[in-house]
Amino acid sequence: MSCRAGTNWARCSFSTPTVRKVSFTGSVGTGKRIAAAAVEDLKRVTLELGGNDPAIVLADADPAKVVDKLFWGAFANSGQVCVAIKRLYVHEDVYERSSKGSSSGAEDPHR
Repeated sequence: MSCRAGTNWARCSFSTPTVRKVSFTGSVGTGKRIAAAAVEDLKRVTLELGGNDPAIVLADADPAKVVDKLFWGAFANSGQVCVAIKRLYVHEDVYERSSKGSSSGAEDPHR
């Protein structure tokens, strides 16, 4: 198969012996297909799959110190990075202070 414009990139890259490694960030389903296709000629593969990155705020955390980091950890680059925070677990002792601080980040992102 020749790799020309309009060719399915994934099929082309796996059928071309000059491509020796594929790195992929995305869904588990697609990662499984990539891993299966890589077996045929033992291509090296790096997969980062199903990003579901949590942040945890423990009871002894100072919300004033962490809330900006949490906000930008979730919304930097519109959240389109593989390590963007997608879930937040906050201890009940600091929940109120943390939620007030995080919502103010959305109100004034330039603070």
